[in-house]
Amino acid sequence: MTALSRILVLGGTSELALAILAALDAPPGSSVAAVRPRKANFVYRAAKAGLDAFARGLADSLHRSGVRVVLVRPGFVTGRMTAGMAPAPLATTPAKVGAATAAALRDGKSAVWIPAPLAGLSVALRLVPRPAWRRVSR
Repeated sequence: MTALSRILVLGGTSELALAILAALDAPPGSSVAAVRPRKANFVYRAAKAGLDAFARGLADSLHRSGVRVVLVRPGFVTGRMTAGMAPAPLATTPAKVGAATAAALRDGKSAVWIPAPLAGLSVALRLVPRPAWRRVSR
């Protein structure tokens, strides 16, 4: 399998996941959504978590093959899908996601959060006790 066909397989997996989410009429969410699902749209966020786990597993299985998988975890991305929505805190743009992804590839990173502060936020969200999370999440 060529490098291009490997990219297309992963892209096809992503496209399939997006098609399923569109069929569910799921609202957009960020990669932080995969870390700590909220009760209002847990099905969508569970799908994001599953795709995140798939990418991490794929990266581990290809570790010594010479093929790299870079897990890109953008937050709220302003664009056509989110047009008309109020941007979430730490919102980003497609151009910034592209630049950060290219930098991650160039620098040999296995994962990148866009913007970078989302990495710390995801750790903090994991630490919120579940009863407290139920009260504050929508």
